[in-house]
Parts: sequence; C-alpha cells; structure tokens
Amino acid sequence: MKKKTAYVAGSSNEIVAVRHVQQLLREAGFTITYDWTPAVEAWIKKGRPEQTARVMRKQAEEDLYGVSHASLFVLIAPVAPSFGAGVELGYALDENHSVVIGTEAKSHIFMHVADKVFCEPINDAVKHLVKWFEKGCPE
Repeated sequence: MKKKTAYVAGSSNEIVAVRHVQQLLREAGFTITYDWTPAVEAWIKKGRPEQTARVMRKQAEEDLYGVSHASLFVLIAPVAPSFGAGVELGYALDENHSVVIGTEAKSHIFMHVADKVFCEPINDAVKHLVKWFEKGCPE
C-alpha cells in the first residue's frame, strides 16, 4: 500500500470543512502534507487585504508542494466558486490518486476527471475514500 499522505483542497470560504476532513484523515492514519488553512484564516481575519506577488507566490508554492508530496489528493467540491482548488486538482491529476468529495461533487465539470468522486455527505465520503485508498484505489 502507498504511504498514507494526503492534501485536502477546498474553497477558502470552507475552511471548517477542510479542517474536518483533515482531522478525519489523521484519525484514519494519514499525514497531511501541508495545511494551508492557518495562512488563509489569518488573511481573512485581517480583512482580506491585498497581498504582494511575492506572498501569493510563496503560498502557491507551499500548496503545490503539499499536493505533489501527497499520495492522496482530496478536493472538497466547493459550494462557491474556487479558482485555487481547481488549479490544485489539475496539478494533482498527474501525480496522485485524486478524489472529489461532497454533495456538490457532481455539479462541476472538471470534478469528473478525478480518479474517484464520492457525491455524499463529508463523513460518509471520507469513510468510503479511506477504504478505496486502502484497497489500492481500484477503478
């Protein structure tokens, strides 16, 4: 079985859901390769000020590092549009086993290029994706 490492992507407006999924994965034995939520939460608390190109590049590089070092990429299908989450999904498609979860999973065109889509409530989706991963990610 592959090493149990994961990156969880989602809209910056859905940090609570991202953190919940990260916790469920940790409880299932996964290591999170990069947690982007503290940086985004701090930015939101400051009133979403404009950021320099240097800061944005650093954040993007850290996110992509997390994606590239994960054996499992999990995207929580955003309810509201999310540019970054889609970019991360594209980046992950070549490198990882990719999964899209959440009740909105089937409503986005590019979500269907992931290896697996679990269009169900988050807790159920995480249980199913862990079992799928532990079985070797069959088609």
